[in-house]
Amino acid sequence: MKRFLKFLFNLARTISLLLVLGVVGIFTYLYLSGDLEKILTEFEKRSSPANRYGIFSAPEQNLKREEPLTKEKIAILADRSTHYLYPDQIAFFRKDGRHVKAATIDGDSITRIGASLQKIADLLEDWGDKSFFETASILINRKYVRQYLPKNMAAPDRSNYVYYVIMDTGDTLTVPKDLAGDFRRSMTGFAMSID
Repeated sequence: MKRFLKFLFNLARTISLLLVLGVVGIFTYLYLSGDLEKILTEFEKRSSPANRYGIFSAPEQNLKREEPLTKEKIAILADRSTHYLYPDQIAFFRKDGRHVKAATIDGDSITRIGASLQKIADLLEDWGDKSFFETASILINRKYVRQYLPKNMAAPDRSNYVYYVIMDTGDTLTVPKDLAGDFRRSMTGFAMSID
């Protein structure tokens, strides 16, 4: 009986040693391949306060995402209120003095947004939304562009084109002359061309 118990003890000890070596081997493999860092980073992202409060309420967080999050809302901090919207609900962001203003596709206006236009553009891109076209003073959601209109504001001796974008909301936005070609080219992914 003693021998049998000793055999069971040695067997259990050997199995536990193999399990410990296996776990150590797995963590070593993950560490050397870089997968452990990815797993820990993903865990930190999921448990970070930014995921609980929205991207514009925690701009200091690094919110880079691997995939677009079209089904998640963003929290936009404005004057004394927070607006929870899907990026697809926003037609455009525009500088409004020292603040930023947004217009939704429903015709609502969000004023006095606390984040800068550049910060909003960076966060939307990091969040995975590639539908906004950025200028120095406007972020245009290309999904809601109704018309692109170059207009000649010519003086008698020179030509001076101004480029307008008319949105589905009815708003007219001005695209700078040096970005007009880029804007037109960028629309090819958002509209089918009928020649």
